Amino acid sequence: MGKRASTPEFSANAVDHVDGNILYVNIDADGAKAIATRFLEQYHVIHRLDAVLEGKIWIVTVQVSLFNKNHVKKVRVEANTGRILDYKTSD
Repeated sequence: MGKRASTPEFSANAVDHVDGNILYVNIDADGAKAIATRFLEQYHVIHRLDAVLEGKIWIVTVQVSLFNKNHVKKVRVEANTGRILDYKTSD
């Protein structure tokens, strides 16, 4: 089961517009990688990243290590808001 995470803060120039309570930032591949890196580097060493857009969700695949064990994490980032939806470990 994936874990939920908070959304990182964005600079004012990254914001497209605000509609009600929804912030639209239109994240690109580099932005999705940066969000996933900032989230995962709290507990892991990051080795390699790749991002693929599926619909309106970036799937960021990250090779990480922790205590000399290598893992692959998949972080799902909402393309419109930059919010991390969840992440999973795949071997």
